Amino acid sequence: MDEPLPEEIARFIAAAVVTGDLVLPYHYPAIDELAAFQIGYRSHGLTGESLVSCEDGGWQPGWLVIAQNYFGDPFFIDTGEGAAGFPVHYAPHGAGRWDAITVAPSCREFGAALAHLQGTGDADALEAIISGDPDHPLWREAIAERRERAEDDAVEPAYDPRAIEQGDLIVTDLGPHKMKVIRLLREVLGLSLQDAMALSAQPDILVGSGPRVSFGWIERDLIAQGASVTFRPQAGDA
Repeated sequence: MDEPLPEEIARFIAAAVVTGDLVLPYHYPAIDELAAFQIGYRSHGLTGESLVSCEDGGWQPGWLVIAQNYFGDPFFIDTGEGAAGFPVHYAPHGAGRWDAITVAPSCREFGAALAHLQGTGDADALEAIISGDPDHPLWREAIAERRERAEDDAVEPAYDPRAIEQGDLIVTDLGPHKMKVIRLLREVLGLSLQDAMALSAQPDILVGSGPRVSFGWIERDLIAQGASVTFRPQAGDA
């Protein structure tokens, strides 16, 4: 958007609240890199071609991505809905079209709900938030995820000796969603956009070295974004 970013949107992005629910906001843009965060939605990641369309199912001209969930699905506002407080919408990717689902009546209320959920892993807290719309697809999915996580936590995992194996976590292929993987690598490695783009050109990308267990969430995130990942044990541990 050409106009200055509205204050409530800037506050929401700066807060960058992550509740731990995979279907809810998990990745946020840096304010000064908001334009780059639109790649893959407003524009093609490789050609730069505009993907904006006024047609039904197209990425509408006023839509602005302000967060992504773990799976790369966007949360966005319509810049023309400022008078309504910027309702927050969501749309799953991979369907061949964008069908906006409103998740909160305003950006401020969405931020407040996420902040509340960040402090509790209780599924009932989510139930209370969606009491006015108990069948909302995104919130129902988040509730199901919390209940499943609670059940998993109640079961003690079996010991896996590979967890303490020393080695290197390597990305061997960025996969079909290159920009999403690059964003994740930037976050994990603390790189600038320029350095991350340069790193992405390498055939093997070293994410880190250490015990395998320390890379669990990183490996899951990379795979979820479509990257090919391998853990290479150190010679003494092979």
